[in-house]
Amino acid sequence: KQVLNDLNIDTKKYDPRAILSVISNAKNDLLDPKDYAQQANGPFEEIVSKAYFEYQNQLANNQAMDFDDLIMQTIRLFNESPETLEFYQRKFHYIHVDEYQDTNEAQYELVNKLARKYRNLCVVGDADQSIYGWRGANVQNILTFEDRYEDVKVHKLLVNFRSTKAIIETANSFVQKTIPFERLPKEIRYHKNGNIQDLRNLWFQTREDE
Repeated sequence: KQVLNDLNIDTKKYDPRAILSVISNAKNDLLDPKDYAQQANGPFEEIVSKAYFEYQNQLANNQAMDFDDLIMQTIRLFNESPETLEFYQRKFHYIHVDEYQDTNEAQYELVNKLARKYRNLCVVGDADQSIYGWRGANVQNILTFEDRYEDVKVHKLLVNFRSTKAIIETANSFVQKTIPFERLPKEIRYHKNGNIQDLRNLWFQTREDE
């Protein structure tokens, strides 16, 4: 609101939360104010562009970062200082990322840079459960993981121990008909009264099948 007031922009006509959301998505796509300005199209995006420049100026003047800057500026540091990147690569020999289907471009880039040296990266996720595209998540990060890491090993966990048979069958039918992208083929199975021993047996059986 302060930035828009400083720019004499009507906050009743241009919602500050909506503008901040667009700026957040721009940072998640690793677009700085100059990059965003180059692709701005239309009156609203022009307003966002002006606000983005001033917003970053005021953050810098206050020696502050917002949440999205924490990743974006880290990537910028790694790009400008290879020795800093190598220092942190040596600190993280093994990296695990959960809910990988909901990572955005900035998160993908950060993980990729840190894992590049030792290539000990484990990601867990399900493309069928990607629900955060509206805030910048890129489901292609998980769909193309095998193409980006040619020596990858994939383990599919296909047995559900916590939902009823009706729920599992309905979910399988739903995603097969409604997912708007090319899915990684799989079908979740129902298991009644699952326990830890069953999980162990299924894990070893999966390894033998592969």
